[in-house]
Order: sequence, then structure tokens, then C-alpha cells
Amino acid sequence: MISTLAEHRLPDRCEVAIELMANICAEGQELFVAHAREGGMVDGMIDGRRIDPDFDLFLTLESRGAAFAVGARSDGELVGYLVFVIAPSLECKGDMIAEQSAFFVREDHRGAGSEMHRIGREELKRRRVNHLVIRASVRGRERLALLAERLGAKYMGKYYYLPLED
Repeated sequence: MISTLAEHRLPDRCEVAIELMANICAEGQELFVAHAREGGMVDGMIDGRRIDPDFDLFLTLESRGAAFAVGARSDGELVGYLVFVIAPSLECKGDMIAEQSAFFVREDHRGAGSEMHRIGREELKRRRVNHLVIRASVRGRERLALLAERLGAKYMGKYYYLPLED
């Protein structure tokens, strides 16, 4: 585990820190499956799309400073991950914008999510990111929307998914 910020110890013996994506990819397979199932995966598909994360792209983006991950561990075991992707803003010249890409915490450690988000936001500020997009209420789940509202995020409309294949 690596950290550019101080590690934080949570009451449930859960540690939260910036982690290498390679560690998340290597250790997170069970979490990825649980995340996909909770998101509605059936037979490897969600919303008609085959789930096949591009871990190589995550690693490439991380190596270029365009992505990073926050991990939560309990007694050394990975119990959650939060991934941010960073890019220049197309709307505001000179600004940097981050999108929360993947966020999952094992159900028995859900209290770690707020701390994971706080650590992630600190790292985004350190990297001079001006804005964060938080996709919330995915497939009817409201937990992330409640967190975003508690953080003071402003509602900016809805995302829609439109397949462009025949």
C-alpha cells in the first residue's frame, strides 16, 4: 500500500489510503464481482453491456497522472476501492475535472466510504483539480446521492446511457 497522504485509522479498524491500481486490480477480484452483482449484473451483463473492465487502461492512466485509486483495508484485506479519472475541462479552459469512476465498499465496511471520499478529494486538490463529477443513484441505488448531497455537491441533471450499436 502506498500513500501520498497520511493514513487514517477508522473506528472499525479499517485503514484508508491512496493505493496503486495494480494492487487494487490484483487483490480486488472478489470485490469487482460483488460490485457488478450489486449493480445488477446477470450472466456477465449490466444494462445489455458485457462487463469487462480495462485494467490496462487504468494502469496507463495512473502512470500518466490521469487516474488514481483510494483503497480501504481491514486487517490488510482490501474491502473497498474508489477510482478517479482526471482530464482537462472542455467547458472551462485551464480547469481540471475529475470523474468518480468506480466506487465500492464491501457491505460490512460501508462506513469507510465517507473517509475514502475525503482522502480522494484531498488528493484531487493536491493535484490541482477544480471540479469533481459524482455519478449517483446508479440503477436506483441512492447511497451515493446521499453522500454527494452531504458533501455539498450541486445537482447537475441526469446521465443517460444510449447504446449506438445496431
